Amino acid sequence: MRTISEDYHSNLQTVLNSSLSLSKKISVLNGIAEQLEILCDKKQITNLTENDRITLQIVHRETKKAVYHLSKNV
Repeated sequence: MRTISEDYHSNLQTVLNSSLSLSKKISVLNGIAEQLEILCDKKQITNLTENDRITLQIVHRETKKAVYHLSKNV
C-alpha cells in the first residue's frame, strides 16, 4: 500500500519531468501545496524560472520534524 508521501512524490516527479509549460507546472504545484495545506509565499512560486529548484517539505504538526522532503529542478 502506498503512503501519501509516495503518492505526492510520484505526482511531483511526473509534473516536474513532464513537458508541460512552466506556467502549467506552477499551477499544478500551487494545487498540490493547497491540498497539503502548505503555507508558502505565493510570490516565490509565481516567480519561478527554468533554473529554479522546487523544495517540498512536509512537517509533522506536533514534533515539527520533517516527515517528507523532495527537492527537484523545475
